[in-house]
Amino acid sequence: MRKISEKDKKTIGNSEYYKHCALASLGGCGGRITIEHAEIYAGKQIDEMWNYVPICAKHHGVDEYQDVTAVDKSRTRWVAFNQATDEELNKYYKAFPSYVSERKRLNNLYGNYTPWRAKIYR
Repeated sequence: MRKISEKDKKTIGNSEYYKHCALASLGGCGGRITIEHAEIYAGKQIDEMWNYVPICAKHHGVDEYQDVTAVDKSRTRWVAFNQATDEELNKYYKAFPSYVSERKRLNNLYGNYTPWRAKIYR
């Protein structure tokens, strides 16, 4: 995992959004809040605020939940893509399928994402 920049860490630390699991509406949260880089582009984790998803240890499958819970990566991608604008997603124009169309597909699958407890970082 790539380190989060000091600037982004400061933003995360000052935001109420990152203190709660983004998947809390699914229920069954447990453990500490972790920050996941939801998407990888060209073999590297994308270091942008929209790509940082706060999820509990249980949904992330870490700490005491390692090898106990199944991680649903498509859910964290769904959250991340819904935190981004079309312009932010289109910066990665070589992605296939495009991130905008992938967001649409995930929204058709899971519904439109809205944070359960807090507003998106914007």
